[in-house]
Amino acid sequence: MADVILTNICTTNDFEAFERRLFNELKSFKELHANNQEWFTSKEAMEYLRIKETKLYNLISKGIIKQYELDGSKRYNRNELYEVLKNDTL
Repeated sequence: MADVILTNICTTNDFEAFERRLFNELKSFKELHANNQEWFTSKEAMEYLRIKETKLYNLISKGIIKQYELDGSKRYNRNELYEVLKNDTL
């Protein structure tokens, strides 16, 4: 039994990091629902930005556009998309 290698052990630091991430996600969720903001579907976001689906997902993977999940569907904040256009980061 002394030769058993334990893996996937959660440390106190792991739990603290998880707690911080969870708190931040809940805070973001609360902020999303607290503000009366306009949300776009993927199709609407692509039309607004005048880009194709591949480009949308490339921008998401690069962190230029943030994708949210609201009520089980992907949404994009209109104000954030406007900033992408304004800053010419397409």
